[in-house]
Amino acid sequence: MLVLYTQNFVVIIHPVLLRVAVIFLSFSCVKIRAEGIFTFFNISEETGNRARFSIADYRIPKLSSLRVPGPNQHDVVFLLFAPKVSGLYTLGVSQATWDPVMIVYEGQSTFRSDSPSSGAIALMDDGYLFNFKGLAIVNNDDPTLNPVIQNIALKAQTDYLIALTPFTAGLGLSLPVEFFVYGDDQVIRGDVSLIPEPACSVAVLGAWALALVSLRRGKRAAGDTP
Repeated sequence: MLVLYTQNFVVIIHPVLLRVAVIFLSFSCVKIRAEGIFTFFNISEETGNRARFSIADYRIPKLSSLRVPGPNQHDVVFLLFAPKVSGLYTLGVSQATWDPVMIVYEGQSTFRSDSPSSGAIALMDDGYLFNFKGLAIVNNDDPTLNPVIQNIALKAQTDYLIALTPFTAGLGLSLPVEFFVYGDDQVIRGDVSLIPEPACSVAVLGAWALALVSLRRGKRAAGDTP
């Protein structure tokens, strides 16, 4: 048993409880660190690769909207990434000034302007989020307009092409746009950044210290030695 003396307190720590506290706090810290990794993409006028496609629908609320050709023109800008490991990922637009729609294609060269639905595996209009894991979702009109797909299964070392296009035909799109991918590991291409990960919060340490440590208030008795 560990006994610590201070001027006003005698602190008694049972060795078994001490080991339990260390194990629990270590587990808690690992859980915090294992949350995930953000990878960010800044699509600018200099880096953005643009194209255009024409469909029958004036707006693009769902994947089937891309399947019928027509007179309504939609500008589009692209980014490309490949996950290092297979798993569930969350991806979307974190900053924009317009109402984007996100189309996900599997494969680097899958987009065809004459058939924009070919190779598309997912489409998202609105994400309905103001933040994700502490990352602020920003849009001049309404943050919930930014598309975010949560928990999409992606394969390791596989290229995914992201197309961003305005929800409404003929509106055009403005850059820069910030895009993020979040998952168990970083993705290839993009600027990689770990999410904030406090080693162990003071609140957690304080709560477990109170639960596992016996405190006796009072002055040291005569003859007590540290």
